[in-house]
Amino acid sequence: MNIRQTLPKLMILVGAGLCSSGLWAGPTAPGLEAPALPAPTALTASGSLQLPTTAALEPILQRSPAFAAAEAQGQAALAQADALRRGSNEFNLSSQVQSRQIRTGPDQGRYTEWQVGVQRPVRWPGQAQADAALGKTLVQQSRIGLGDARHETLREILRMLTAVQRNAALAQLSGDAAALLQTQVRIVEKRQSAGDASLLELDRIRAEAAQEEAMATQDRARAEASLAAWQSRFPELSPHPQSHTELRGLKGSSTELLSDYLAHNHQLLLLQAQWNKAMAQARQAHAQEWPQPTLGAYLSSERGGNERIVGVQLSMPIPSGSRRDQTAALTAEATAARARLAQTRELLQSEFLSRLRESTGLTESATQLERAYADQWRAAQRAQRAYTLGESPLSDWLQLRRQSLQTARALVEARYNAAAAQAELLLDSHQLWSLAEADGMHSAQTEAPGL
Repeated sequence: MNIRQTLPKLMILVGAGLCSSGLWAGPTAPGLEAPALPAPTALTASGSLQLPTTAALEPILQRSPAFAAAEAQGQAALAQADALRRGSNEFNLSSQVQSRQIRTGPDQGRYTEWQVGVQRPVRWPGQAQADAALGKTLVQQSRIGLGDARHETLREILRMLTAVQRNAALAQLSGDAAALLQTQVRIVEKRQSAGDASLLELDRIRAEAAQEEAMATQDRARAEASLAAWQSRFPELSPHPQSHTELRGLKGSSTELLSDYLAHNHQLLLLQAQWNKAMAQARQAHAQEWPQPTLGAYLSSERGGNERIVGVQLSMPIPSGSRRDQTAALTAEATAARARLAQTRELLQSEFLSRLRESTGLTESATQLERAYADQWRAAQRAQRAYTLGESPLSDWLQLRRQSLQTARALVEARYNAAAAQAELLLDSHQLWSLAEADGMHSAQTEAPGL
């Protein structure tokens, strides 16, 4: 060990002995007490996702453009259902005026004649039932669409809120780390002035501080950008709510969770509604294979009123094969809709189980990173003390500190990612916010009535 390394150590030991004996009360050696990294306890709260309450979210959902569009679609579906229930058949009023001229015979002369009639097509009972059933499926589909609009708005809120809070936590971490390192720069500057540190060591720590300051600037800009996007999208909701919803853990076996997820999945419910609609349209076309009759009555006057005629009319189209072809086409479309439903169900099952395992893995990873950062932080503290005592070079300490900071950043991201993954699973299972159940839809079925 050279004299440069030995002298500071001897001075510190002597100073410590004098201080303990009460003979010297001067300052301790620079760098021994000043921390260079945030302590593990300071990161305990990082990654705690704060979610707004149901009461705070309801006004946002009510003013959401997607929700307004879904509500308008619902009103349109109700109007369409009423129109189908009433039917499109209308009374048809007809009138006719003519002039009759008889040139020979006792009735010779010119007569004015007229005829007035009214007709209306008549739906068969089976056709009326099929039309009403189609209207019900349209209303059901619109309700599912309304629930889906609310659900997707909640998903957008959850993801944007996670990004804002995660970026703010990273900016806080990098800002604190840069400030702590600046303190160490000043300590090394004093040591260099006192001859206890070289210019190379000062340049190295200054370069390290400049890099961390640049990282802190990037994190701060990213946090400000995500906050600006949030305030533009949801200005009435604080990104860090004081009163927040507690993030509960997933309860139940994977089979129970999967069943609950599929029962509330709006993508599956919408495909189910599309299948029901296709089946209702096929039933409607099947009912219309037998054409509707047109009934009518008329009153006519002939020979200038000398003859009055009252009669009834009945007309019916003669059906062709095109009606059966239309039924076959719509039935095939219903079969395709059912196949898409089954395919989507399989994909969603696989996706949910994968997300469930990923969520568990993210939680385990965050726990492991907590232990890793605690160990690296202690190692960095020892390396800092060893450098101060002249037992190891500055590069060893800076390298350990850099690795510790990287682990701290990974820890913050892992905590938020784990919390967000868990919250999104709860949201998709309608267990996160009570208003996620507002659509009142039942679970997607796998069977629909046949023709």
